[in-house]
Amino acid sequence: MSEIERLMVAAPVSELQVGDNFESLPPHMTVIPWFDLDSKQWSTFDNEVRENLIGIERFGRVVGAEKDIYGPDKDVAVTRLSGLLFSVHAFLYVYIKSIGGKFDESYTGLDWSPHISDSKDFKLEVGQELKLSNLAVLKKTIGEKVVKAVYDLDMRYDETTT
Repeated sequence: MSEIERLMVAAPVSELQVGDNFESLPPHMTVIPWFDLDSKQWSTFDNEVRENLIGIERFGRVVGAEKDIYGPDKDVAVTRLSGLLFSVHAFLYVYIKSIGGKFDESYTGLDWSPHISDSKDFKLEVGQELKLSNLAVLKKTIGEKVVKAVYDLDMRYDETTT
């Protein structure tokens, strides 16, 4: 019998390493929120992402576009982002669904709103530029989140792109 893993894809503000673990998530932009995936699909997912990131429009640099308040209780201060972001989200959204991944679609697809939540460690200001150099897949376990994979986006970053 296979195991269901609870995963998410994020673009962290600072680089993460496979095996890093956290009680709460470090500053990041959620690319795909928590989803369930049969562990038998992991190697297929990992290979597909590694092979296809090269063909996806880069997003490298993002800019703080506006401040907002998110969350069910409207109590999470965030900075919404602008930049070349949607193609990476769209690829993963379609691909994860195609291999049987299940997630709450409330904040995905056309309802996806790229942002970074304010934290005591990090607040992105409106107009501030930020380079997102990798994607990380995190696995939720009891009491912690563990980095399962990291995909380098530096090869796709172009200093002349705005």
